Amino acid sequence: LRAEGLVRLQAARTPEGIAIHSGTQSLNYAQLDARSDDIARALLASGVQRGERIGLLLDRDVDLIPALLGTWRAGASYVPMDPAFPPDRLSFMAADSSLRTLLTSRPISTRLATVVGDIGIVHIEDVATGATHLLPEPGDGNDEAYAIYTSGSTGMPKGVCVPHRALVNFLESMRREPGINSTTRFAAVTTLSFDIAMLELLLPVIVGAQVHVVQREEAIDGGALRRLLEGNDIDAMQATPMTWRLLLDAGWRGGKQWKALCGGEAMPPELAKALLGGVGELWNLYGPTETTVYCMSQQVGNPPPLTPGRDVVAIGTALPGTEAAVL
Repeated sequence: LRAEGLVRLQAARTPEGIAIHSGTQSLNYAQLDARSDDIARALLASGVQRGERIGLLLDRDVDLIPALLGTWRAGASYVPMDPAFPPDRLSFMAADSSLRTLLTSRPISTRLATVVGDIGIVHIEDVATGATHLLPEPGDGNDEAYAIYTSGSTGMPKGVCVPHRALVNFLESMRREPGINSTTRFAAVTTLSFDIAMLELLLPVIVGAQVHVVQREEAIDGGALRRLLEGNDIDAMQATPMTWRLLLDAGWRGGKQWKALCGGEAMPPELAKALLGGVGELWNLYGPTETTVYCMSQQVGNPPPLTPGRDVVAIGTALPGTEAAVL
């Protein structure tokens, strides 16, 4: 099964369970499943074809995860486009990935009219409920799930195309270790344009957990993020070292029920020590975009495991289905 199929199975098991919170809005699993289908039907009605890439130019709210699932259920793949990115970068991504359709909102399409140009638009607030457009048969694991653009540190940004089989292998690996379960309340703080967002948006909803999609303004404000985590009994989060430092500087101290995942950059030993004083489990996750989010993981003990001769936290062992070589 692909990720959208795994979510459908979970929705059948726990239809009334809360799946997504964002701001004052929430969706249970039955609503998540239905909203994903409605978005898929809206995309198909607009002329989207199997194998086409859809630009997701969306705010962080309860529709973010249904947009991913709906794109896949329509037989398409997606290109994540953060509305906070410079218009020139967004325009480059749209042209380079040959986008013919954008899934966005009216305020964003108005503000970024130069990016939208002649691309067809599906406004997410116009997606109707109860449409009867026939959904295509699910594709296979070799289909493209997403094309995500790197930071461009080696020159122009380049799109990395990731197949569904690689994404599912990653999610199933994360389900086993570090592992979360249906009682977990997971905070999602990462922009969709950074591939580590796949873990925090999708892993909770394939295991029956709750995911809190944190709005951008709260994700970059240590005090606001601390209040959100504490006010919603969050007990798991993935973040970069910078975000973890923001939280610690704001006085956050998690608790022994907490599972903290750190990725995206090297974990400094001093940060590892500070986090270990306030969480139950700390994990260091490593991997470049081309290996599908993460390819190695390490639970960080106390004291943290340091590579001999170097003051860095070890990145651990390869995920299932992955080979690691020292060159």
